[in-house]
Amino acid sequence: MYEARQKEEILLQNGDMGEGIAFSNLALIKYWGKDEGVQNPSTSSISVHLPLFKTYTRIFVKGRFKPDPFTHFTHSTHFSDKNPLSLPLSVMTQQTPCSLKLESFLDTFFRGWAPEIKVHVETFNGFPTACGIASSASGYAALVKALGHLIQIEKWLEPHEVKEWMESWSRLGSGSACRSISESPFVYWKKETFHQKMEDLIFHPKYQKLEHSIALVNTDAKELSSSDGHKNAPTSPFYEIRRRKNIQDCKELSEALAEGHFSLIRRITEEDALLMHGISLTGKLKHQYFSFKTQSVIERFLFLRNEMSLDEALWTLDAGKNPHFLFMPSAKPLMERLKLEFPEMKWMTGFSHL
Repeated sequence: MYEARQKEEILLQNGDMGEGIAFSNLALIKYWGKDEGVQNPSTSSISVHLPLFKTYTRIFVKGRFKPDPFTHFTHSTHFSDKNPLSLPLSVMTQQTPCSLKLESFLDTFFRGWAPEIKVHVETFNGFPTACGIASSASGYAALVKALGHLIQIEKWLEPHEVKEWMESWSRLGSGSACRSISESPFVYWKKETFHQKMEDLIFHPKYQKLEHSIALVNTDAKELSSSDGHKNAPTSPFYEIRRRKNIQDCKELSEALAEGHFSLIRRITEEDALLMHGISLTGKLKHQYFSFKTQSVIERFLFLRNEMSLDEALWTLDAGKNPHFLFMPSAKPLMERLKLEFPEMKWMTGFSHL
């Protein structure tokens, strides 16, 4: 990038704009715990895209001058439970300084080759943020796609290199963001001995009809950030147990997705969620992400699943209070019954495509 900029092959000037769209993703096998290094996961993870939970980001070049450190980036954001792409652009009225994390990310991106550039980032989020629905994943993935569009990255790299470039940069912002770069519904973030690899998974055609619901128990920001949760994870006695299970779990889940074995997907996904939250509860800093209401919804879901004998449905829970449910069309009566029993709760439902 530096050499291209010096040769004036990359020209950024006031008014230039890049844009990007990315889906949030739901981990079936979680990314929880880090090894030494930059966003280096301690285990592999597998996720599914959530097409109705997306972020649209635009980045504008606002000037060409050398500013003081940590003052040259601004940011504005808007949340709506409607499709972000259907929002009027006039909603973006308030400009605020970027968060320190986002400021540092943008500063790292531009520092080596365009330190005089001032930018403004606008983000439209179609779902609540910082409450355990992987808003940082879609957020940083959309931002990196916008940055790639801004500098026309496809001119400088081959298609497979563009994907790797986006995965690497997005992971610096949020580890799970690299899973939101791919267009594939199911993504395997594979930790190998000396490197990491992203793999788009083959899946059985029946999962094109898979549906998703999330119970919005609490949309406030979580008390313990995922970053702090990652740091705390290795202090749990269950941490190494989960690490040892991970390789086999990922292998079996990949095969179950390809072969259509929902019962195996259900077992692995629910066990991994329980282990992840068990780690959080038994670490040095003991923390419970879920609330009594979260537990009540999950317990009722399990009771109804057994009572109605509708097995093609599962629950999982990321680092937050809002439980997710994945289910096949055969289990719709179960989900309709569950929603009727919690009329006070807001639900967000559906896959627009897989």
